[in-house]
Amino acid sequence: MAKRKSPTDTNNQALINNQALITDPDYAAFYGHWRRLVKTSLARTAAGRLVSVEKHPDLGSLLAPLLPDEAMRKKYPDLEARSVQEKQKQQTGDHGPSDRKAEELKNVEVEAWICAAKYEWGKTGDNDIHVILSSNASAGAGAKFMTIEVSALPVVSATTKAKPRPTVNTRSPDYATLLRSRKQLIGLFPDRRLNDTFYKPSRPIKVTVTGSLHFDGDHKAGGANSPGPAGMKPATVWEIHPVSNLVEA
Repeated sequence: MAKRKSPTDTNNQALINNQALITDPDYAAFYGHWRRLVKTSLARTAAGRLVSVEKHPDLGSLLAPLLPDEAMRKKYPDLEARSVQEKQKQQTGDHGPSDRKAEELKNVEVEAWICAAKYEWGKTGDNDIHVILSSNASAGAGAKFMTIEVSALPVVSATTKAKPRPTVNTRSPDYATLLRSRKQLIGLFPDRRLNDTFYKPSRPIKVTVTGSLHFDGDHKAGGANSPGPAGMKPATVWEIHPVSNLVEA
């Protein structure tokens, strides 16, 4: 399989600017294989209409009613976390359930603080931008954390060994929305090139985020390798993914 040019050098310094994360298909198109359609489309009814947005005043209000992680895995065994070996074997074509589970058929809005962000790259990276939200401005004691993912752009089909580079699907009903949210997130970091190490702004950025719920069962919360930097790891793998709107509050 042809390799994309790495966006960082051997010292993990960015070789590309943030604009490439918006316009260059190598860095902006979705390269993932697990639940591709769920991660690059918003929650819609069976008739194709967007599900109404539930507005929450804070992360606590949003997180409280969600089904606990282990209960979700018990209810949906196909959402169980894969091993690293499984992920590496499944780097071609589509894998995982392609439809949203009933609990994921929600669009939500919440106000919180961005306390960390990184661009997902690497052997299993998909070009999403992984962001950690905090329930308070200090991102310190007593804070609740949640992951949101500013999705890479929807593609016509997943990459394969025969076709290692995807084609951005500009006809997707959510293409323009996901492109806008990518621009919105990148615009918050004009002086920082995002790479695959979490960047923590000196002062968390207060934002209003809108998007679809997604249970990221491919990870487990609370461990050393769970999503998020040390001290900012969410206690759940529920996330907002994809993000449809992100504005500074």
